[in-house]
Amino acid sequence: MSDIIKLDYFDWHKQFKPVKNFLNPSNEFAFETFGDDLKFIAYMQQHHPLRVWTQLEGDEDIIIVNGMHHVNRMCYCITEVPAIENVEYEVD
Repeated sequence: MSDIIKLDYFDWHKQFKPVKNFLNPSNEFAFETFGDDLKFIAYMQQHHPLRVWTQLEGDEDIIIVNGMHHVNRMCYCITEVPAIENVEYEVD
């Protein structure tokens, strides 16, 4: 079983450095779940999977987790700094 590291958004932002959405700058750090954004996320998942993150809507809150997820996804993020392999992150 892998480790789970919980971070708040500001610590995650500082540690992993999310990149701005160059395809749609008005979305700032969020990449959509469709169209060109999704094509870019799929490319990143294939070539740099440790830099892909998914914002999920939970039962009571919204969290960001590493990896490309589909269920309850709201958007994706890409970071400059990759996650550590075999570690799960949960960002509040």
